[in-house]
Amino acid sequence: MPAVAAVVSLLTNLNDSQSRSVQHPPSIPLQILAGPGSGKTKVLTSRIAYLILHHHIPAHAICAVTFTNKAALEMRTRLTVLIGPSRVKQLKMGTFHALCALFLRKYGRLAGLEENFTICDADESAKVVSKYLKPLKEMLAENNITLKPRTVCGLISHAKSKGVGPKDYIQFVLEERAEKDRAINREFAPHGFAPPGTQQQFVDLVTQVVSDIYRDYELELRKSNSLDFDDLLIYGVKLFRDNKKIAKWCQHVLVDELYDLVFLSGISTHANSLGDKSQDTNGMQYDLMKFIARAHKCVTVVGDPDQSSM
Repeated sequence: MPAVAAVVSLLTNLNDSQSRSVQHPPSIPLQILAGPGSGKTKVLTSRIAYLILHHHIPAHAICAVTFTNKAALEMRTRLTVLIGPSRVKQLKMGTFHALCALFLRKYGRLAGLEENFTICDADESAKVVSKYLKPLKEMLAENNITLKPRTVCGLISHAKSKGVGPKDYIQFVLEERAEKDRAINREFAPHGFAPPGTQQQFVDLVTQVVSDIYRDYELELRKSNSLDFDDLLIYGVKLFRDNKKIAKWCQHVLVDELYDLVFLSGISTHANSLGDKSQDTNGMQYDLMKFIARAHKCVTVVGDPDQSSM
């Protein structure tokens, strides 16, 4: 099908709101406010096709990021119909982690990684944590504390999502706890109630244990030349932050189910409302998209402002 006919066919299947979003100028960042049943995936795939067919942006210069492999597969399937399999293969499309893995395999040494690193899945991470947790179980039991490997993995993952390493973990927890206490005080004070007390000693002991395990866990991963899923984002951010040329290929970034990205420094956005709930983005995901998009500052993001963490 000729490009002009393909564009006409593309736009014919969209309603007015969807059509405005798809045809929005690529040089002006776009924020799409999408509610349930608004055709979010349809708009994103149609916009990618429009950028390629109408604005002649090369497929290899487009980065499309999703939160799940299922969403990436659905977009890939739809785009195959719209622009053909050869163009789809050229797109940089996938989850945050898949995108980082792709570039770290090529340029990992620029981020301080050894070649042929392995990626630990959740089960492998839990096994490593379990090894360091086991000698502490008796001490924890004496303090009536039960701490499971996956709980520790979750706490470490939370810290990594904020860019916090083992050395800063305790201070990070103390600051988070203080902020929660301030939030509780703000909630109770207007009603004349005394805020509930905090379990200071319990939290401190758990925090110290997690901090020690986090340190040993990281050392083991580095010795074995391994990355967990959070490390993919951490090293991906480091790669794109410190090596601007790595992202020069990117002329447009599209992010599925993300709101906070529109607050990129120096980027003002135009908002279109479609009428899918935004998923919370973490600090590493935000930074990753910021550094990839900084060359051209051309972004399209979808999300729900009511779900924003801003």
